[in-house]
Amino acid sequence: MGAGAVLIILGIILGFIWNWVIGIILIVLGLLFGGFRRGRWY
Repeated sequence: MGAGAVLIILGIILGFIWNWVIGIILIVLGLLFGGFRRGRWY
């Protein structure tokens, strides 16, 4: 798992337990880090 995948998982967990806005931000950051940098997912 890359850093992007970890950020997405943290974003989902935090979004459910704590604050959905922060969860969405982490998911977007995770997608940018893990998804698009190498041209494929993770």
